[in-house]
Amino acid sequence: MVWEFTEEDRLREQNRLHEAWLRDQRYNESAKKKLMDELAYERKMRKQEAQEREEIEREIEEIKRKAKQF
Repeated sequence: MVWEFTEEDRLREQNRLHEAWLRDQRYNESAKKKLMDELAYERKMRKQEAQEREEIEREIEEIKRKAKQF
């Protein structure tokens, strides 16, 4: 009887540890996905800002060119 009780405790602890490991893995995957999404968003915003900056610079150059004509 003592052996069975001990074996059950050992199996229960193994199961508890396995469940904790699975929970940690799910959390890590979720955190990784969130970070990757944030990185992708940041890259998209930086690209958009660079494009807008280039457009503004082109407009400024066009205004300067027109101003020189007068």
